[in-house]
Amino acid sequence: MESVYRREFNRKTLKLVRISLMLGAVFFGAYGFVEHLLFADAAAAALLIRFKLFVPLAVCTFFFSFSRVFTKFRNPSLALLFAFAGCSNVLIMILLPENHAHNHFAGILMVLLFGYTLGAIPCRWSTAAGWFTFVFYNAAIVIYDRSNLTNLVGHNVLLGMTNIAGMFAAYMFEYVTRRDFLARWELTGEKEKVSRLNEDLEHRVDQRTAQLSKANSELEHLAYHDHLTGIGSSRLLEKEVDRLIESGQDGDFSFGLVIADIDRFKEVNDGLGRRGGDEVLRITARRIREELEPGSLPVRLGGTEFVFVLPGAANPSAVQPVLERISRRVAEPILLHGHTVRLTLCFGAVLFPRDATDYIQLIRCADTAISEAKGVGRGIIRYYSRELGEKAFHRMRIERSLRTALEYQEFNLSYQGKVNTKTGVIEGVETLIRWNSAALGAVSPDVFIPIAEESGSVRAIDEWVLCNACLQTRELFSKTADISAPCCLSVNISAKHFCDSGFVDRVSEIVGAANFPVRRLQFEVTESAIMYDPGAARENMLKLRDRGMKISLDDFGTGYSSLAYLSRFPIDELKIDSVFIAQLALSSEDKAIVQTIIALGLALGTRVVAEGVEHEEQCRILNRWGCHLVQGYLYSRPEPIESLRRRLSG
Repeated sequence: MESVYRREFNRKTLKLVRISLMLGAVFFGAYGFVEHLLFADAAAAALLIRFKLFVPLAVCTFFFSFSRVFTKFRNPSLALLFAFAGCSNVLIMILLPENHAHNHFAGILMVLLFGYTLGAIPCRWSTAAGWFTFVFYNAAIVIYDRSNLTNLVGHNVLLGMTNIAGMFAAYMFEYVTRRDFLARWELTGEKEKVSRLNEDLEHRVDQRTAQLSKANSELEHLAYHDHLTGIGSSRLLEKEVDRLIESGQDGDFSFGLVIADIDRFKEVNDGLGRRGGDEVLRITARRIREELEPGSLPVRLGGTEFVFVLPGAANPSAVQPVLERISRRVAEPILLHGHTVRLTLCFGAVLFPRDATDYIQLIRCADTAISEAKGVGRGIIRYYSRELGEKAFHRMRIERSLRTALEYQEFNLSYQGKVNTKTGVIEGVETLIRWNSAALGAVSPDVFIPIAEESGSVRAIDEWVLCNACLQTRELFSKTADISAPCCLSVNISAKHFCDSGFVDRVSEIVGAANFPVRRLQFEVTESAIMYDPGAARENMLKLRDRGMKISLDDFGTGYSSLAYLSRFPIDELKIDSVFIAQLALSSEDKAIVQTIIALGLALGTRVVAEGVEHEEQCRILNRWGCHLVQGYLYSRPEPIESLRRRLSG
């Protein structure tokens, strides 16, 4: 809107200037004509009169023509050309011979008509009007000089007719060449505006196109690359693997696909924080990329898993050197924020086309291999095989069946006593879960408990065991007369569940709902439960101790905990794992280990229980070293609650 008001103001201002110039020309012309009549006889005065008359008129005509043309064309050079053409006739009037001074009035009439021409028709034809008038006027002068005409009236009439003829010629020229010149003139300006707008629009379109192209390139890079490490993403892996598979269909082509996973990376995150962990991931990705050949395509699947392709690898012997080289490179110390970090990798490898023939199968087989490797330990390399595939399939069936086992009531409980070999009295009962699956048959706890821990269903199983064990044995442990005073009900708890922050409160709810005496309840946890999260494990142990419950450390000697944990944690009982008891009579190493554990437990003031006792010789050796609590088939087999009640009542 502001530009519209400005153009309207300029238009009115220029119109006012033109009117002022025309009035000025008329005024100076009339003034010069009167002065010419008064001083017509004096030659010198006549020349002075011409200057007074025509110089102001020439100046007015010059600026009038310049403003008119410049307004339309915005071109100073063209405006000057038209302005000089417009005032040329006035200048000729000044330079006329002295004996033609009486023709000044005719010159004034010509200039006024020419000025009207500038205002009435488009400026591009104003020059034509001026030049036509100039030609006719000079022709009249020549004719007048040669004919010796002295009639003033006749000369003025002739001069006026020449100006009218010039104007008529200019109008006819304009009309013949372009009849619609007024409309076309307005259209020309609009076309120029449209042309400028089109150019501006094209420039903006080019800019937007360039910006969109850049944005698309960035989006494509983000889609196919990992934002943290800068290496490829899973989408890029799928695209490139599909390309390799397609290119290898026509010939004898093979490659290996490897998944690498960082062992126990949670400890790095806990020690260095999230930013420190991200930096370790970036360093690890760079080291893996540096150890690979071009075309190996290292990518990050997510978390701590990396994948790369080994073109041309047809068997494990071609893959093994590369994995060993990467393992050594990644195992080099990382100095970060004053800390030294050492990493190990587990690898799961699969070969195309020996093991799988498409991307989905390749990833699934490699994932099976890496799961097997991580289940074994740290820094392990596993290659996919048919046996691994069958094992994974069976594992998948177990995991799927576990989801419905509680709903279909497929679990049941058995109890095995802990017997004092001196008195023959049962001083404890361990709860054992059994699973008789409708689809799989009997499944050992050693098989389905680890799967339940990984799938997340172990929490529900633990709570089911605790609730039903408390309900089934509540009457037995409420009557102290029928059972040994120190006797406790032992319940096994998984490592992840035991370290949960809400574990103790949930236990209190279940035990309270079952109306079970808390001082008769004992939880058996393995060394792995303590090492999973030592801080959380110790905190929960102290809370359980404060509420009257006891802790038994199960499978002692098979884990990797240090002896310092025995003094830090409130442990009431140590259980020697059956692997040391099985060869106790034959193995001197097992004898040394068992004797040491018994001595350690007695020194710390904790009860020591030997698991898996099946022979009298084992029992005699344990009694000789001071261990009188045993658990095994020699004294008690796992039995249902009804059998346990009969045993205790008898």
